[in-house]
Amino acid sequence: MDLTAMRAENEHADKEISRQIDLNESTIKEAHNMMDKMAALRSRLHIRDGAGQRYLQKLKPEHALLKQAEREIISQYANASGSSAPTSGKKSKLLRNTAKRNTI
Repeated sequence: MDLTAMRAENEHADKEISRQIDLNESTIKEAHNMMDKMAALRSRLHIRDGAGQRYLQKLKPEHALLKQAEREIISQYANASGSSAPTSGKKSKLLRNTAKRNTI
């Protein structure tokens, strides 16, 4: 390979690298812009930091109740003879009964 071919190859690589750097910089600017827009929206909606985490913590007890109901349904159908796949109506009834037992 001669010297001019190597220079041309290096110039092409340099152009590609600078194109990627420009693309990355524009992506970073876009991300900062989106973060600023989200901050403005959060302040407009009066959402404080940590509000999402507090919301999820409130949902976790309900999630635990659902998991308990699923375990009860599985255990009842594992002991039952015949069809191993319960019908939708039976599942709904068991879910309602479990929810009633745990809310009273």
